[in-house]
Amino acid sequence: MRLAFFEKVIIQNSRKFPELNGRTGVVLGISEEDGHVFGYSVTLDGETEGYYFKADEIMGTGNLLIAASSMTTATISASA
Repeated sequence: MRLAFFEKVIIQNSRKFPELNGRTGVVLGISEEDGHVFGYSVTLDGETEGYYFKADEIMGTGNLLIAASSMTTATISASA
């Protein structure tokens, strides 16, 4: 299943970064061509650098992170 921009995800089965398995983050980029998703750019919670993960290395939570104001953020369900 394709993940959405700003969807909260859990890192799982990462071969390149096994130490990050179990961490959570947010999708900030999608590598896609002709409808085929190759991977995602994810910024992990508490970090400023992004990581690239193949599609089978992350699992979506169904929640989207949105900015409610410049000082706060909110999470909404992607199915809403």
